[in-house]
Amino acid sequence: MKPDSVLSVTLGSTELPGVICLIRSHFGTVSSSTADDPIRHAFEHHFQVPGKQMRASLSLNASKALGIDEATAKCLAACVETLHNASLILDDFQDAALERREHPTVCAMFGRDVALGLTLRLTTTAFVNLSQIKISKHLAALTAEVHQAVADTILGQTWDQDADKNSEVEEVKQTAALKSGPLFGLSLSLPLIAAGHLDSVPTARRLGKLFGLGYQALDDLKDRATDRLQAADANIVNAFESDLSFVEAEMATRKVANTVLSEAQVLADQLPHQSGTGIGRLIAKFSGLST
Repeated sequence: MKPDSVLSVTLGSTELPGVICLIRSHFGTVSSSTADDPIRHAFEHHFQVPGKQMRASLSLNASKALGIDEATAKCLAACVETLHNASLILDDFQDAALERREHPTVCAMFGRDVALGLTLRLTTTAFVNLSQIKISKHLAALTAEVHQAVADTILGQTWDQDADKNSEVEEVKQTAALKSGPLFGLSLSLPLIAAGHLDSVPTARRLGKLFGLGYQALDDLKDRATDRLQAADANIVNAFESDLSFVEAEMATRKVANTVLSEAQVLADQLPHQSGTGIGRLIAKFSGLST
């Protein structure tokens, strides 16, 4: 299962309720939505428990550091958070998962067709969120960045379901970085682009993938027993255990998390105007969990 609220680390922001309101508003601005719209009902069910909104918080913090106006900052954060929720619903669709955030998944509650429909509509909603920014100068670059992040995330989620792609540790690590990293990177790269720091975007992307890998490695430590029951579900600990003992595999996974989180911290410190401070705080907290 894609990590969502498994790890007990959060990064709050007073503007988060406004982000969810923005997502709800833009999701509903379609003429075909009626009282008996199952996609709308599924949306409301899923967002009853909106999660920690970690990516939205990172985006808001980066935007604030870069001096981006509040309205634009919320649009950027809403774009990333909407895509994250779309990826969660798709992940539950792929895994036929029954529970998310201690509630029935959209797939379990409304069926696979509705889950797929909601995934698609959330993806288009993300682009509507993006289109409402006040800074239009870099809109084309912002749109291309979102397109790239979506493509990478979907590739990672596809590889996650392919046992042939996850037989070796390095393959599992590559899958984890693609599955979890791009949207963390997008939380930083969108504010950077909006503020005109296009030269820092590759650093944000790399940072996101390193952080995503560390995040996934820690999540795999918690989920190793569950993932073992699903042959196609990649898990770094279980991959290590093909050559190592149970304890050694856990130690090796913690070493991976420590290494990539340390690398991520170096990159966070390189971002302009301290825009990596928010993710730096998360890295410090996750580093504590990896020891």
